Amino acid sequence: MRLTCVLSGVGLLAALLLSGAADAASQNWAQSYFGAGHTGHNPNERTLSSSNVAQLQLKWDQSLTGAVVAYALDKGVIYAQTQVAADKQRHLVALNADTGAALWDVGTGNDQRSDSDNRTIASNSKLVFAPCGGPSNSSGICAYRKGDGQQAWQYIDTDAQYGMGTVISTPVYSGGTVYFASNRPSFSGTILQDMVALNAASGAVRWLNNLVPYASHAIIDDNPVAVGDGLVYVGYKCDTDKIANCPQNAFFGVVALSTAGGTPAWYHYFGSTVMGLSVTKSTLFANVNCFHCGDATGIHQAALDASTGAQLWDVQLNGTGGGVSAEIPVTDGKLVYANGFDGLHAMIPATGTQKWFGDAGAAYGNTGMSVANGVIYTWGAQDGGGYPFIAYNARNGHLLWSTQLQIVTLRTAPIVADGFLYIDNAYCGNICAFALPQGGR
Repeated sequence: MRLTCVLSGVGLLAALLLSGAADAASQNWAQSYFGAGHTGHNPNERTLSSSNVAQLQLKWDQSLTGAVVAYALDKGVIYAQTQVAADKQRHLVALNADTGAALWDVGTGNDQRSDSDNRTIASNSKLVFAPCGGPSNSSGICAYRKGDGQQAWQYIDTDAQYGMGTVISTPVYSGGTVYFASNRPSFSGTILQDMVALNAASGAVRWLNNLVPYASHAIIDDNPVAVGDGLVYVGYKCDTDKIANCPQNAFFGVVALSTAGGTPAWYHYFGSTVMGLSVTKSTLFANVNCFHCGDATGIHQAALDASTGAQLWDVQLNGTGGGVSAEIPVTDGKLVYANGFDGLHAMIPATGTQKWFGDAGAAYGNTGMSVANGVIYTWGAQDGGGYPFIAYNARNGHLLWSTQLQIVTLRTAPIVADGFLYIDNAYCGNICAFALPQGGR
């Protein structure tokens, strides 16, 4: 049995609540990392470019209840989820994308997930999908109405006898379906782990795949899944082939599930923990932390055939530094970009051959990146009081612009759309919006 709760209520009309938002139909970054494939690439941006990005100026800033853990932008409205606030819950906030004015703010409970993980929220034409807390320290996925922030439905993965579960990986939206992974309690205190597909309109289960029968032997990685052409790509590991859904002993890699029913299409063994996934129509890119690879330890970027799982290339990126780089790979189709321990690497998608290298991008840990109209935006290496925000020429790696905003909280992936750059930074409150001197409407 699963718990699906549909809540309704009378709220203000969307037109009233959103009247402060600009008529910005073209402005769209509808889920974290741009789309369900998490490429981090906005192909529609035409205003900001390598020729003018150095002119960016702060247009507005807005303080929220805490640092932003994930955000999206749709039709002139930013939807941002925050850290757990003083009221012991996260908040989902809607802001006018042109001015930063608050439209609504709702509590989403405590989803029990770490702030430092790659996190996501998503939206469609009517709803915003975000992790949310439930009773007795449980958590799931909730849908909130875009007009007034009222909760439309809540889903928590549940066992009728043993109780309610918690979110593993945060939501991804594609084709009327919301995908995420969840823990679920079972007998003797063990935890089952499910990959779940929900009807986005109602929260009803489309399918559920119990990928991990017993958590002592297997686990779904907690980074967001990526969704491509008919497949859902999930980081997955298990230490024995004697359980269902474990293709071999000590498997560390990726499983591709059918979006139609959740059945496995292929497995690929990396010998590594998957830190982040993104997918184009033909290629799956993976950031992996390799520790079962013989001498080839450290951070790797790999590329697989998205339809078959066949490996195309694998490149080691650990350089001479240390630490863990757990960002999601970004690609604009021309190059794929990844932070190693030593800096930002730009590689040819078909071969993994390095095209250029930017050492100002050697940020430690989770470092969000985005690319639009020939510019890649990311966080630089620690410098004094924090991490500067940097724009590179995406074609040759030339440094184009660097902010002096040194106070950085979580380094979430920025949003770039319709001449605006939105970043999370404690310097300006929580969200800073940059545009050209005459930018904005």
